[in-house]
Amino acid sequence: MTGKIEIRALNSEEVRNASDLADLVYPGELYESLECFENKRNFYPKGFLGLFVNGEFEGYVVCHPWNSDKEVPLNSMLNEKNRGNVFYVHDLVINESQRGMGYGKMLLERAVKIGIDEGYQMFMLVAVNELVKKMAEKIGFKANEGISYNGIKGLIMKYGKN
Repeated sequence: MTGKIEIRALNSEEVRNASDLADLVYPGELYESLECFENKRNFYPKGFLGLFVNGEFEGYVVCHPWNSDKEVPLNSMLNEKNRGNVFYVHDLVINESQRGMGYGKMLLERAVKIGIDEGYQMFMLVAVNELVKKMAEKIGFKANEGISYNGIKGLIMKYGKN
């Protein structure tokens, strides 16, 4: 890792940066609208974090409370009914030019810390590629079950206890 690294909650004006980065790296089957990103940021602002390297936006993680042991449907809006006893890591993206430097792991660890600080004991994410799966395993997530997100294979991973 080189340069000054900052991880902080994104303000409402910065949410577009995350949406634009997602549009660059995800296939269309994993699309979520800007409105969806704004909804998730408004639902749980402290869980919508940006990664800045030397002042430049280079990635993000979205995490929030969830009320199920199943994945959050893509491009769905959250509301107070969705709060529950699971802390869900909804999305994690690092700009391709910054991958392999440990930033993804940093963001995932920060997301888990937020959940722990809030009293959560069960954490969940869906890995849609092998890199995320391996990174999550390094901090204790275990593979649970396979799913399909609009034809894209994913793996539900859990950490902690119910």
